[in-house]
Amino acid sequence: MSRPLLCLCLTAPTLAENLAQVRRCHNLVDMVELRVDLLHPSQWPGIARFPLECPLPALCTVRRRPDGGSWRAPETTRRRLLQEAAGAGYRYLDLEADLPTGAVALPRRGPRVIRSLHDLNGTPANLETLLRGLARSAREIPKLAVTPHGVGDLARIVTAARAVPAPRIVLGMGDYGLPSRLLAARVGSWLTFTSATSGGLRIARRRDSSIH
Repeated sequence: MSRPLLCLCLTAPTLAENLAQVRRCHNLVDMVELRVDLLHPSQWPGIARFPLECPLPALCTVRRRPDGGSWRAPETTRRRLLQEAAGAGYRYLDLEADLPTGAVALPRRGPRVIRSLHDLNGTPANLETLLRGLARSAREIPKLAVTPHGVGDLARIVTAARAVPAPRIVLGMGDYGLPSRLLAARVGSWLTFTSATSGGLRIARRRDSSIH
């Protein structure tokens, strides 16, 4: 059983703070996610430089509020930033499942897309169907993040993840979803996320230490 990649979620309001965090933690994680929606707007012009200064592969995410993010500016601005990131050297780019094809033009040698769907309210009945339908090409990685309300929902998340060919990212949010994030190898997720606060890195690094 292969170990999932561990991605450090960067949530500071400035690029300098985020880069400092990467340098402190770079030997503990495999890659980083820059949450552009959490940056101060004054930092947006610098997001194209970030992957050049970051010592780890970077995922660029501009999360909308309905998906659990903090983006408040116009959607046209968000797509413009995603377009800039597409040609800036990011290894991965998070694009939502309902984003129209062509909304962000991807260079031939551009980032690999993580096609994401978030359900903040519950766990849909058709998890496997949703997960199978996310990726629009062989280069895209489907990501399904849902909110289980009990162990039954958690079991359905695991079952759906194992039924879909790798790579895929499947995780549960909230308290009931925690096992799916800590035991990502058991779930079969290609990647799991952590933060540098509240011992998140220490916990995440131990998550699968005895699972091989």
